[in-house]
Order: sequence, then C-alpha cells, then structure tokens
Amino acid sequence: MERFTDAAQSMLYIAKSYFNTSELPRALESIERASSIIKRVHHHRFRALIDKCHGIILERLGSYPEALPKLERSLLSLEELGSVHNVGSVLENFGYIYGCMDNYLDASAAYEAAIEKYARAGSKNEYVQQCEENLARIGKMQETLPMTISLLRPRI
Repeated sequence: MERFTDAAQSMLYIAKSYFNTSELPRALESIERASSIIKRVHHHRFRALIDKCHGIILERLGSYPEALPKLERSLLSLEELGSVHNVGSVLENFGYIYGCMDNYLDASAAYEAAIEKYARAGSKNEYVQQCEENLARIGKMQETLPMTISLLRPRI
C-alpha cells in the first residue's frame, strides 16, 4: 500500500512540475496517472490533493465542466480533513471558474468564502488580497454592464 501512495505522490509532484512550466497536457497526463494509482489505496488526504490539482489543471485547460466535480470532491474531503487553507484555495478556484463562466453571483460567493477560510487559516495576505481584487472586478463589471472582466488566476 505504501508503494502505491509513494507512486501517486510522485506523480502529483511531476504533474505540478509540468504545470509550473506550462506543459499542461503532460501535467494532465501525470495527474490522471496519480488519480488512477491513489484509487487503489483509498488514501483520503492524497486523494483530496490530487483531485484539487486535477481540477486546477482542467481549469487552466479551459475544461470548466470537467474541473468542477474534481474540485467539489476535493473540497468535501479537505473540509473533512480540516485543511482550512486548502479549502480556501479550492473555493478561490471555484470563484475563478464561475467568473469565467459569467456566473458572477456564485463567483462572488466563492471568493467571499475563500477570504473567510484564508483568514481563519492565517494564510498570507496575498491570497486574501487576490480574492478581494477579483470581487472588486466583479463589482465594477456589474456596475457597468456589458463589460468583459479579467480575473486574477489562483495559484496551484
């Protein structure tokens, strides 16, 4: 069982490395392999982190409908595990995806929830500030419809 967990963790790190160098197809391939491996051992924490990364990679590829279920599963697990900063991160990604899908009501709610989680976790101010900036952009957009907005992407 430990070797499967180690293999899945290695694939997660490889996926993040590809992601950070903008090699998104390779990142997706690696995270899908990690997901396949971790299903065999039912390691709750790694599954949550792999789902989070999988959802973020899909988001960057513009596959929003595919990203949402991965992020939802990650969110539920991370809440259960008490990983408050990671919950904030997933909520911030929901905000970004909803905003890109022109669902500004849900985007605003997700950003507000992310701010609360980041504050509770004692996360760096830059996380809160980015969510606040995106909320301000949504607010400005709603005042001056029709207008296209550009949201700041969350970190992995």
